[in-house]
Amino acid sequence: MRDGLPETLQEVIAAYGHSYFKLKVGGDAAQDIARLSSIAAVLDTIPEPYHVTLDGNERYADVVVFLCSDRARWITGTCINVDGGQSRSNI
Repeated sequence: MRDGLPETLQEVIAAYGHSYFKLKVGGDAAQDIARLSSIAAVLDTIPEPYHVTLDGNERYADVVVFLCSDRARWITGTCINVDGGQSRSNI
């Protein structure tokens, strides 16, 4: 569709000069890595520094802070479910 609006990430950057990006992650690691890698390849062509945050990881912030703290020093090789209790429900 040619309506004059940018259609690709490269066109958006060229038209508006964006350097701050918030990228969605969907939870499928293989798909997320492939998509984020292709986005990174485009962003690496920007002559100025760019800034990226991931959207979708906010719910993990408390667990990450805990695991990075001294209180978690004895936790190794453990899977931690961060699903709001969904794994314990009957759904």
